[in-house]
Amino acid sequence: TSSTASITTSTSSSTTTTASTVTTSTTTPVPGSCVVPDVSLSNAVAHCSNILPPNGTCLVSCKASFAGSPSTYYCYIAGAPLEGSPPTCVSTTTSTTSSTSTTTTGTVQATTSSTATLTATETSSTTTTTSSTASITTSTSSSTTTTASTVTTSTTTPVPGSCVVPDVSLSNAVAHCSNILPPNGTCLVSCKASFAGSPSTYYCYIAGAPLEGSPPTCVSTTTSTTSSTSTTTTGTVQATTSSTATLTATETSSTTTTTSSTASI
Repeated sequence: TSSTASITTSTSSSTTTTASTVTTSTTTPVPGSCVVPDVSLSNAVAHCSNILPPNGTCLVSCKASFAGSPSTYYCYIAGAPLEGSPPTCVSTTTSTTSSTSTTTTGTVQATTSSTATLTATETSSTTTTTSSTASITTSTSSSTTTTASTVTTSTTTPVPGSCVVPDVSLSNAVAHCSNILPPNGTCLVSCKASFAGSPSTYYCYIAGAPLEGSPPTCVSTTTSTTSSTSTTTTGTVQATTSSTATLTATETSSTTTTTSSTASI
């Protein structure tokens, strides 16, 4: 007697909805103010804005991890670029690089079990009935994942005897000067991007002491616009398992014979 069993799972679908928010900021300069120069190629920063003629000034200093004497730019004509020369900036950064390799080992196991009962009828001088059971189980596999990461550490060494740069972040201001030396060293503290206000000057009187001065009064010039976008993604998940078992029974006499067998795949 020969019989076949076929098992197939059904198909299901799922829908996923994703929401996202986009925020856009716009900064409006004060009418008639001078254009701030781009000094990034000189490793310098001009963190002043809304400087007005005819006597407005802007101190351009070396950016973090660079040393050099700051230079002053001047605002002579409304709407025109600030006039001046960038400072000479030298790197004071020492870099140390280390590598870390991490290996993670996991086991992925998938097991599918199904049972089919088959009945076949053989015709002879009497009736013979055969019953069989098929069991299907998938195997277990394992996988290994290796992750490599690199960490870079930077250390900035100040010039000996230079004054300590103040933290003016709570006043929405920035002091991008470094390595200012006494007794006549100065540092211009100006409002950070998206804020307006007259810059103030800090002074270096004593070697190793903090710069002395008062932060500027900075007012926000930013307008925010918020929009929302909703995206819906629809997908179909389908899983199908198919197996076939073939069973054979043999009759041994002219009377009724019953045979039971089991197949494992």
